[in-house]
Amino acid sequence: MNLVGQKVVHTNNALGVGKIIEQSDVQIKIQFESRTIAMQFPEAFAKFVTLEDSGIQKKILLMIEDKRKEKEEEETKQREKLEYIRRQQNTIAKCKKVKKSKRPSIAFKLTYCDGGKDDRNIGFYGICSSEMRALNIKKGRSWCTDKDCDCNKYINGIISRDELYSFWETEYCGSYPCYDSIALRDWSVATAPGKRFASVELGHLCILTTQLPNDDYTDVDKERVVVGLFIIGRIEPAENDNDRIYAVEKDDYLLSFTFEEAKRFKYWDIASTSTNPDNLWGSGLYRNLDDDMAIEFLKKAIDIKKDVAEKEKARKFLHHYCEINGLTVEAV
Repeated sequence: MNLVGQKVVHTNNALGVGKIIEQSDVQIKIQFESRTIAMQFPEAFAKFVTLEDSGIQKKILLMIEDKRKEKEEEETKQREKLEYIRRQQNTIAKCKKVKKSKRPSIAFKLTYCDGGKDDRNIGFYGICSSEMRALNIKKGRSWCTDKDCDCNKYINGIISRDELYSFWETEYCGSYPCYDSIALRDWSVATAPGKRFASVELGHLCILTTQLPNDDYTDVDKERVVVGLFIIGRIEPAENDNDRIYAVEKDDYLLSFTFEEAKRFKYWDIASTSTNPDNLWGSGLYRNLDDDMAIEFLKKAIDIKKDVAEKEKARKFLHHYCEINGLTVEAV
């Protein structure tokens, strides 16, 4: 926008009317009757001078507003970046300070949710399909059959389909149909009401497991599989007197698996022990695991991933995990 030759009026008419005689990307020079003044461009038009041409003045004010918004957005990004670094440093510091448990990682049991399932995503990212809802109810899943469950309310005509989906779409870490539907959206799991996580530590591994449905959704496969891995970044009480675990806020240390990948990632291939020869989970939502077993799960993740970028991400995850926890691992 070439403003050379345009007339301006000084604020409060202190210097009267002037004419722009020079212009650059960041500065203008205005010749008034008494003197010539250099001013910052375009900011001068918001505080010190006004163009006689009101149309051009409005365009410049819009330019100033756009520039202000860009600056605010950049400052916000910088603050968020610094806050993220601070949280990461605090997480690592806490990992080093807390009393160490012999089994600081956990494996968590999820009821399979095929919400959001496609060729790349296994699910746990939306409302279950009608087939999956029917199967979970048939299997007597405790929350799926509860009268307070939103899916159950929908089936019984208490709420509409649109209401059911809106609950999932609009509420984060608050009200939603079930924890399983947001497990890979919010990267978070929680104990049952009144229960607490024991021996779990920040910076260690959370392994998300489930049992997948058969192809025709008439039953579930008894094999327990791994659907996701993340580093624990935060543990805090939820509103209903239970504990909730959140992942670190960095995509590099979150791993999920496709439906086909999960079929090959058998939980009991690694977690099986002589004290549990039948490979049965038993009661409870989670199990504590030691560092050696956590490393084996991360190694298996590298093997499961066939895409080059995903395999490298899994490898980076393993080495970062060992680094922050003072562990050593053979080259993989």
